[in-house]
Amino acid sequence: MCGNLVKKGNLTSPLVLYNRTGSRAKQLAEELGNCTVADSATEAVAQADVIFTCLTDDLAVLELFHQVLEKDVTGKLFVNCSTTQPATSDDLAAMVEKRGAEMVTMPVFGEPSMAEKGLLICVPAGRADLCAELTGPSTDKPVVSIDMARHLASEVLALAETSGSKLDAYEVGYKHMDMVHSHAGAKGDISGIYGAVRQESGLAYENQ
Repeated sequence: MCGNLVKKGNLTSPLVLYNRTGSRAKQLAEELGNCTVADSATEAVAQADVIFTCLTDDLAVLELFHQVLEKDVTGKLFVNCSTTQPATSDDLAAMVEKRGAEMVTMPVFGEPSMAEKGLLICVPAGRADLCAELTGPSTDKPVVSIDMARHLASEVLALAETSGSKLDAYEVGYKHMDMVHSHAGAKGDISGIYGAVRQESGLAYENQ
């Protein structure tokens, strides 16, 4: 993710890196170029207008935010890419807004090779204008076409059947892909699976 920000982010100043293991941040900065390394999370936040965070669990995220919000963060935008519980995300948003900053929760999904290619599935949640600032103008072009995803999944399921195997997770996923296709047609994106699960749970396909 940092590599794509450096290469494609049109940065006006070097990317500020911070990692609890300082040597990892320094190594990454040397590999990427156009980066500086902060000695603490508070120092990193002080130097940035937009702050991306990605940590292992809810406790680590809360500890970090309690630390950095002790300083003046007025006007800054925090983007939390960690996968956290909804209640934790709500608590974070309230904490950040109380300090005069803005918050977008944006968990990301995909393996490291997808991150390197800029193909992570990002699910931003927050104020519509802030999400639009991160994602850019909306487009009808899917990032990962639901038709392509269905085709690949059907091939995997066919291979499994040929070998006498059963892939329950793929079968559930394929059912949800069919729901996405029924709802959106060829314009459907693989991320629409979340809408399919919402619909299956009795909620509206789209959220607000």
